[in-house]
Amino acid sequence: MIDDENEETEPCGHTDRLALGFSSAISRIPLPFLGLAAYRAWLNVAFSKDIFGTGPAFFFSQNAFDLTLAVSMLACVLLARWLTPLHVRAWPRIACVGLLVFATLLGFIPLWGPSSGWLLLASTVVGGVGATLAILLWSELYGRLTPVRACLYYSASLAAAAGLSWMYEGFKIDWFPVMVPLLPLVSMAFLSQCYALVPAAEAREGTWVRFSFPWKPVLVIAVYSFVYGLMQSTFSSYMRPVMSLGTAACALTIVVAIAALGHRVSFEGLYGTVLPLMAAMFLLLATSGDLSIEGRNFCANWGRTSANVLITVMLASICYHWDVSAVWLFGIYEVVTTPAQLLGRVADGMLIQAGIGVAPLLVVALMFATLVFIRECRLSASWGIQVVLDQPASERARVVEERARLVRACSGLASSHGLSQREEEVLLLLAQHKSASEIGSELCVAHGTAKAHIRHVYQKLGIHSRGELFGLVGVDDADEKGGTAPTV
Repeated sequence: MIDDENEETEPCGHTDRLALGFSSAISRIPLPFLGLAAYRAWLNVAFSKDIFGTGPAFFFSQNAFDLTLAVSMLACVLLARWLTPLHVRAWPRIACVGLLVFATLLGFIPLWGPSSGWLLLASTVVGGVGATLAILLWSELYGRLTPVRACLYYSASLAAAAGLSWMYEGFKIDWFPVMVPLLPLVSMAFLSQCYALVPAAEAREGTWVRFSFPWKPVLVIAVYSFVYGLMQSTFSSYMRPVMSLGTAACALTIVVAIAALGHRVSFEGLYGTVLPLMAAMFLLLATSGDLSIEGRNFCANWGRTSANVLITVMLASICYHWDVSAVWLFGIYEVVTTPAQLLGRVADGMLIQAGIGVAPLLVVALMFATLVFIRECRLSASWGIQVVLDQPASERARVVEERARLVRACSGLASSHGLSQREEEVLLLLAQHKSASEIGSELCVAHGTAKAHIRHVYQKLGIHSRGELFGLVGVDDADEKGGTAPTV
């Protein structure tokens, strides 16, 4: 038997289904998971050029901040074995809050008296180190979530960050020394609550296991970052990506898409096709001379947000399925992003001087990156990352290898029996001894929809029980609630 509960009745109308799906998706976003929005709003306010009317932002320069972030991330990548897991220690959160608050207060010195360039540069460096810790701490959380939840929570946080930034624009400048330091405090307080809310079935140990260098995801990250650097001269600096209307519109569209697709279409279609195509299309529109500067900003930030969501879900999915250290993988992401964007900006300046348009290079780069994505559009794809087998044998390494075997077994069955991408996701969760309720929760679909998917999987595989399914994928026929199949 698939389940002895009666299947839920869903509304018949398309509008009703969409409304139910959207409300269901929103209800699945606990408030603490929007804590990333507070950090992103802090980042936006800290780099605002109009807080003091004229002159620099809080920080001395964007390039100095980016360089500090890249150097700090590189140090964390090199020390990832000893830093993983980062969230179980108290000092990273305390240091993050302390550094960001201190950097913020240094940045407000122009309000109270003369300031020097060196003091603002110190604020930049301190803020960059604090931002490194904030990014890695939140990245570890996303690496513990199912890809659907990671996409939903991250997109909702981007939209919330835009709204929070707009709200801060309305504050009087005298309130800023009080209100801005609250943002990192709220972000880290929410982060602590998030770990208590992560379902036990989705939790990961986060311990260190060595993997080969992730050249495929790094290549995609480098291409998209280079393209964004190449594009930066096409839209004005006053429309900051964190609070841009294009960013908010894109993020909300993705949230709605997850709600709508949850009932009919696999989430992998959004991940493997829609997001990369949105990134390409909107970035190309941003080069159009027919659009106003506001229109180019809207399109450029929509395309950038699409790429950010895509890459975040890709890296979080790798961490979730393969137990790759988020400190290591997301750290590499940040290390690669900064120089790639810088090269893009340099290339853009050289092309402008030579009188060459950006669009042709943009098309080639985006097509190449999209083709790479199409080859690895499965959420469970390892992107060429493999467990390093020359390390001393350990129980953790064996668990990771068994997870990889289970993923390959389910993928093979899906291909040979004509399962859809969504049905393959369900098969993988069934192989982990998860119930229909747990599957519906992880995939952000209604309970009745999850049961329907389970029924289709059974029919296509020609089986009638969990025991037969466990035999096909090669796991122990353990009790459904207390099974010992490795969680992937």
